[in-house]
Amino acid sequence: MKLDFNQEWRVYPTPEPEEWNRPRTYEIVNLPHDYNISLETQKERSTGPAGGYYPGCSVEYEKDLCIPDEWKNKLFFLEFDGVYHNAVLWINGKFAARHPNGYTPFWREITEFVKPGENHIRVSAANEDIPNSRWYTGTGIYRDVHLWVKNPLYIPLRGVILTAKAAEGQAEVNCRVTVANKTEEPVQAVLKVRLTDPDGNRSETSEIISIQAQRCQNVELRVPVSQPRLWSDETPNLYQAAVELFYKNEMMDQVLSKYGLRTIEITPQKGFLLNGKPIKLRGGCLHHVGGIMGAASYPKAEERRIRLLKECGYNAIRSSHNPASEALLNACDKLGMLVIDEAFDMWRVPKRPYDYSRYFDDWWPKDVKAMVERDRNHPCVIMYSTGNEIPERDGRSGGYQLSREITDCFKRNDPTRPVTNALCNASPDADVEGMDANLLKNADQIYFARATEDFAAPLDVTGYNYMPERFEMDHAYFPNKVFCATETAPADSCHGWSLVERFPFLIGDFVWTAMDYIGEAGIGRTLVDEPLEGLAEYPYRLAGTGDLDLCGRKRPRSYYRDCVWGIAKRPYLAVEPPCLYGKKQNTTMWGWPVVEEYWNYPGMEGKPVKVSVYSMAAETALYLNGKLIGVQPSGKPNHFIASFQLPYQPGELTAVNLEDGKEICRHTIRTPGLPAHIRLTAEKPFVNRGEEDILFIHAELIDKAGNVILDGDDPVHFSVEGGGSFLAAGNAAVKTTTNYTSPDQRLCRGYAQAVIRTNGLLKPVTVRCAGERLPESKIVLPLV
Repeated sequence: MKLDFNQEWRVYPTPEPEEWNRPRTYEIVNLPHDYNISLETQKERSTGPAGGYYPGCSVEYEKDLCIPDEWKNKLFFLEFDGVYHNAVLWINGKFAARHPNGYTPFWREITEFVKPGENHIRVSAANEDIPNSRWYTGTGIYRDVHLWVKNPLYIPLRGVILTAKAAEGQAEVNCRVTVANKTEEPVQAVLKVRLTDPDGNRSETSEIISIQAQRCQNVELRVPVSQPRLWSDETPNLYQAAVELFYKNEMMDQVLSKYGLRTIEITPQKGFLLNGKPIKLRGGCLHHVGGIMGAASYPKAEERRIRLLKECGYNAIRSSHNPASEALLNACDKLGMLVIDEAFDMWRVPKRPYDYSRYFDDWWPKDVKAMVERDRNHPCVIMYSTGNEIPERDGRSGGYQLSREITDCFKRNDPTRPVTNALCNASPDADVEGMDANLLKNADQIYFARATEDFAAPLDVTGYNYMPERFEMDHAYFPNKVFCATETAPADSCHGWSLVERFPFLIGDFVWTAMDYIGEAGIGRTLVDEPLEGLAEYPYRLAGTGDLDLCGRKRPRSYYRDCVWGIAKRPYLAVEPPCLYGKKQNTTMWGWPVVEEYWNYPGMEGKPVKVSVYSMAAETALYLNGKLIGVQPSGKPNHFIASFQLPYQPGELTAVNLEDGKEICRHTIRTPGLPAHIRLTAEKPFVNRGEEDILFIHAELIDKAGNVILDGDDPVHFSVEGGGSFLAAGNAAVKTTTNYTSPDQRLCRGYAQAVIRTNGLLKPVTVRCAGERLPESKIVLPLV
């Protein structure tokens, strides 16, 4: 029996030693929970730009566990999907477990620590050893917690392994089950496996097994499936898998999970094949931070992230640079998103003074095992990554041997999936690492191949970060290797994707990043007539890179990528504000020029303005107030950009896609009028009855005709009534000093977002937004 253990935890900052026996003030929270996101950023915070200028902190969580009389002689397990970091678990005052890694799951049998009646659970998360990361991490129990209640005859946690073989019209699922007998007598039991497809059709089998006392036994059952409904990125069909254990006709245990039948194959000649069909990975790197809510992994919010990326054309993500939450993987299973599941950002060689390298040698086998045991039944996981930009790639600190050992560990725990690693550039002239290695373009060409050959040898797929010029050359060196562009710059998307389309041995391209994130402040910024150096100073908070901003809205670079991927539905008008005309925009390799789909620049009438239209069409025409400005070639031969210059005049600006001189489609933007009110819209305009949900509300400053006014930066206040509670608010500004947990925000480019968490009350949710100069707006989300 698997029970949600997320509700009503008490949380408080870790007391100083002399304060342990004093009464303390706590807050009641429901998990997942990121304590760090509620703290104030400051210029002097020691996390610095890497951590978004947030402080480090340590927190304690407490919860009571009541064990009723009917649970007598049961076994109890606590399972944590992620605690950042240095987690310690106490049960009734006794030490029960320690787990340094902030991203891998862990579980502990707690039967020996608990008693009938009331029990006290305490979990500490110590994150004051900063800097320990290259990005904002969050602090606390930021992923789900479950309590498992088992009989003495049971299936251990993660004790079911499902693998599928599929052919035309027929499939077979191999189910490997571990059964444990903690009784004092040998038993004869029945193990059943049942698969139910999306239409309710069942395939099942069973077997009688004998298990000695105080022993575990592995059992394999094969379930033939006729007319299988295969899982893919386009058709994410999921079966309900039920594994049931019976003793004397009584069910002792049941494990339920979703499972997708699919096959994968990777070869240099054919590339990546899913169910025998070659596909290219349209990928993006994705940090664990899910938006203005911080690091907390809310299942509905994770599903939203994946849905938005799917709508943008992505079919793959890379969990950079750590294992994703199970909530995110569940969303990828459901929506059909392929995943490169990454383990580590560092091995023995540190990247920050207090990072995971301190624990690596003692803990990496346990972390790999925990990661794989949790993730191997997820059809979305197509590949594991042993690490990102690991300095040991050139053999230092035993890197060659360690690469083989870690890869072998993945293979032992899951022989069905390929393994990769994301390598950055290297130079024989200096010890170049991190951002400098990614910027390195003039390194000795032969040196890199020779230095990393033994490191990459055990890998099934060799990942390259920011080295598109090496793929063709290194394929000549290593013709039997499969490559993947595991990290690429947004501005290189046209060239990079053309390489993926051209070479079968190059299976995909993963841009940095799919969505903006907290930390690595200003890594994607653009400065005008100013030089760029390193990360940005306070009050920069966000990286400023990402096809989607922190609130999940498409940026100009995402519309450009639509053209590169061949999925654009219309031209995009990328207008450079006329105040920037003739000035030099200095953009980092992770950034994008300052452009916006907007046409309102009062006081700039008659001034020259540059307009770049992102277009798949052979030609693009531009009109201002119905007058033709010109026709320019566009499409792939012109890197999907048609460029125009014209004097600014308010009114209507229209781009028209042309093929053979005929109009295919058009798009128009209009100069807005004066601000009229704040428009509130909900991504999902209702509340599901009896289901915990996360609701996203958009506030936009508009004129009377409904045109959005990007010039507005009005202060606003959000309030919530009924069946929900305020969770977070923000505006995706890269530079900000405002706390995301405050309902008082300021519009940025005419926009702000509020996030509401439903509280289980069977009531509609009402959200209000009040500004200083505009009337209050209201939206009501009915209960359905």
